[in-house]
Amino acid sequence: MKRVLFVLLAALFVQLSFAHNWQGHSKDMQRVFPFEWRGSYAKKKNKDVIAFYREVSNYLDHPNGDMRSVIPHQIKNHPKFGKLTYGRHRVWFHWGFTGNFKQYPPLRLSLDRGIREGKIAAADTTEFWNLMGEIVGKRNRELMDRAAALFGNSFKREQRRALVSVLYAVHILGDYQTKDVVYLAPVGAIVADLKKAIDDLAGKHPENRRMAGVLKKKLDMEARNPSAVLDVMERDFSKFLLSLEGDGTYNYRKMFEKKGYVMKAD
Repeated sequence: MKRVLFVLLAALFVQLSFAHNWQGHSKDMQRVFPFEWRGSYAKKKNKDVIAFYREVSNYLDHPNGDMRSVIPHQIKNHPKFGKLTYGRHRVWFHWGFTGNFKQYPPLRLSLDRGIREGKIAAADTTEFWNLMGEIVGKRNRELMDRAAALFGNSFKREQRRALVSVLYAVHILGDYQTKDVVYLAPVGAIVADLKKAIDDLAGKHPENRRMAGVLKKKLDMEARNPSAVLDVMERDFSKFLLSLEGDGTYNYRKMFEKKGYVMKAD
């Protein structure tokens, strides 16, 4: 009995060490974004946004929409690429929403290993990258469309992209809280994604640009520490976003409340 209990506890430890499940990712996103999640009224009004947190995490961790497979079915079922050894699920899509998948080391290493092992011909790598481009483009468009439906079609494309990019970054920063961080984009690249998103969310209004600069400076100060970067986002991103001003879509508080969402208290 003791041996069985030890095995179960060991398995649980491994799972906790090497995974940050969707509940954990959703909680991180709830703490970063300005939508209230506490209380039955807020949960009801913000239920679609809260569901979107899980959807984004599943897009990264379960690309086929189920819990069983982690390799995109377009790759797994491809006659030329299905025999490749890809490693853990973080080989896929954990380069950030705007990251360059062709430069993502885990995916490149998987492809190079396949060439060395004779599982793929070097001449077929261009076809592989082209297929990946189609997969990534389709997934990104789907998330952008969902973001438009949730946050409002009035937002500019770069604003919607920025919101999704921040969600992706928060997911990856959450993965850095586990022991398995080999298959993750470098923290510096994630910080760069966040800074670009912050600029796009701020727009051209002078006061918005000033506030964006303050937040980016805080991120730069912690750029080597993923936990500290996540702490900065949890502490300051909601306040930053809801403090932005200007005409039209850069008044995020007004835009979100117009959609019926409940914001966190200041």
